[in-house]
Amino acid sequence: AMKGGPTAVQGTPVGQADMTVPRSFTSGLCDCCNDGKTCLAVWCCSPITTAQLWQYTFGQPGSCLVISVILFALVGVGQILNLKIQGEVLEACGPAPPYPPETRDAYHYYTFVCAPNVEPALSQIASYTSAVLFAAVFFMTCQVRGAIRKRDQIPGSCCGGCGCEDCCYSWFCSCCTQAQIMRHVGMKADNYNLCAPGGMV
Repeated sequence: AMKGGPTAVQGTPVGQADMTVPRSFTSGLCDCCNDGKTCLAVWCCSPITTAQLWQYTFGQPGSCLVISVILFALVGVGQILNLKIQGEVLEACGPAPPYPPETRDAYHYYTFVCAPNVEPALSQIASYTSAVLFAAVFFMTCQVRGAIRKRDQIPGSCCGGCGCEDCCYSWFCSCCTQAQIMRHVGMKADNYNLCAPGGMV
């Protein structure tokens, strides 16, 4: 007959994550087609998705509305300035002028030759507005991705697991990065609502 008490079984305690299993996002950065709803949302309404992810991640009530209004205001100001500049440039330069040898096409001629000379102040303001909008979306997307990685203990895949990956992804493709985060946290398909502050139904 066997003597002694029950044999202890070695394993991971209940409620404690098995740290030997590598963690990762539930989908890749380029898997946008896995969920068309979030893909369209971040592509067409990135001010809203940026604000939704910020409020979902950091839990600041009302932040979604405030951020959305600010970002949409920047978009609107930029569009109005660009339309005014375009009208002034067309009036001053004509619809189809002969392009100087140093310009490659109509876009470069109107943008870099005519616009600064016709409306230098408006051109600078439009450029600053676009830069502020890009910087705001980049910063918030990077912060959200870093917070989600830390919360879910997802190691970075480059630079020793630091925030360099979050910065690179958010800088070069904020739309794909936001879509990846949304799929990871469950803001997808029937669970996602564009009009909900936290993004969830």
